[in-house]
Amino acid sequence: MNLLLLSNEELLSPEHARLSGERADGAARLYRLEVGSRVRVGVVGGLLGRGRVAQMSPGFLELEVSLSDTPPARMPCILIVGLSRPQTIKKVVQAAVTSGVEELHFVRSERGEKSYSSSTILTPEALSAEIALGLAQAVDTVAPLIEVHQRFLPCVEDVIPSRLQQRAEGPAWKVVADTGSHDALQPLCSAVPEGALRVFAVGSEAGWSEHEISVFKAQGFQSVSLGPRVLRVETAVAMLLGVSLASGVSA
Repeated sequence: MNLLLLSNEELLSPEHARLSGERADGAARLYRLEVGSRVRVGVVGGLLGRGRVAQMSPGFLELEVSLSDTPPARMPCILIVGLSRPQTIKKVVQAAVTSGVEELHFVRSERGEKSYSSSTILTPEALSAEIALGLAQAVDTVAPLIEVHQRFLPCVEDVIPSRLQQRAEGPAWKVVADTGSHDALQPLCSAVPEGALRVFAVGSEAGWSEHEISVFKAQGFQSVSLGPRVLRVETAVAMLLGVSLASGVSA
């Protein structure tokens, strides 16, 4: 991992942090720490910096820290993803976190397995664990907003439009991945102004239904093809985010 992410409770003062129990032992093993070791640190939702191990023993780790760096800018992007199998959800969360997207919305879809909506990976505790892994990888401290929606129409017709209305920027570029579309993503993406908000929608393993595609289109989404092959959900998400990064849309 590239960052030791500290909770606000572990930050005793602007200059000192303390970890205890299995949390301390796990950090010592993962980062191969000993007294005097230096490690990159960050506080959840706060600043980044450097830490030095001042004291340590089994179940105890004290750091001298210096926090002065701001976290990286967010990618102006909202992701909407059909609920998928648990391992896929983990990968999508980490892709969203490491890319710095602003919001991630999981939504139950017509072609998705109904059991996915009750998976334990969607509990706050499980999502927090995946978020922490993504932040540590990306050297970031600010997680995207993550919401789970059990109903498709309220998410697409109410929640997302409301979020867009709250923003002061101009119109968003809204894209839904559709295996039946003949419009390629890359030429369209290159014509979108730098810094514009992207809203990307990717279905579950079986994709969006025709009805769901029609709902997206009614909300101003443009259907695009990601190529002739049917991709895994996490691959489609990574492709959309990668094209955005490559075309210089990060804030």
